[in-house]
Amino acid sequence: MSGRSTEEVVKILAETGVPVGPVQDLDEAQRCEQAVAREMFVKVNHPTLGEISEPGFPIKFSETMGDVTAPALLLGQHTKEVLTGVLGLTEEDVESLRKEGVV
Repeated sequence: MSGRSTEEVVKILAETGVPVGPVQDLDEAQRCEQAVAREMFVKVNHPTLGEISEPGFPIKFSETMGDVTAPALLLGQHTKEVLTGVLGLTEEDVESLRKEGVV
């Protein structure tokens, strides 16, 4: 097999009935016609990196749309909201924790 291209090996094995497909790197997978058609990678605007490509919503339903419209959260992005809104700390408590290096 080492003397053959990936395409040749896939063709030979497929013709003999072996379930086969090429192993792709990330760039190849993002360019794959099937991945593009199924929106397996989407562009989102990241607050510090600009436009990036992220995995899209992997499961496709006929009546319920799922999509990725925002990047993953930044580390600590909602810390203040959690500490004040969920745990009931005051703004002063949060600032004190920041000064102490806790958050």
